[in-house]
Amino acid sequence: MSVLELRVASSRIGAHTYVVAVTGELDLYSAEQVQRALAEAIDDAAESVVVDLMGVSFMDSAGLSVLVSASNALRSSGGKLVVAADDRRILRVLEITGLDRTIHVERSLVEAVENVVGGRLAG
Repeated sequence: MSVLELRVASSRIGAHTYVVAVTGELDLYSAEQVQRALAEAIDDAAESVVVDLMGVSFMDSAGLSVLVSASNALRSSGGKLVVAADDRRILRVLEITGLDRTIHVERSLVEAVENVVGGRLAG
């Protein structure tokens, strides 16, 4: 039995928006890889970051910590973090911890990107 290896891909949409796509298990052993990708986007003047968790099958407290850190860093500079997730297990972890009240969660990547782009155009 093999553990689903984490994969992280980052892409830029426009001048100041990034999508960081995560696939696999986001846990203590893989969170640093996601943290690095988010830090690179933020260091590159990202104003908005969409974290695509559509391909994540498991997330523990280390993964939650990465999301909180990135959200706080973006918020402190007037930016925004949006999470895209549709797996009930991932959504439940966000609900139980209350993070769904502090981090905006969309049920699809398209909705998450539209939220960020629409928010930037409106503001």
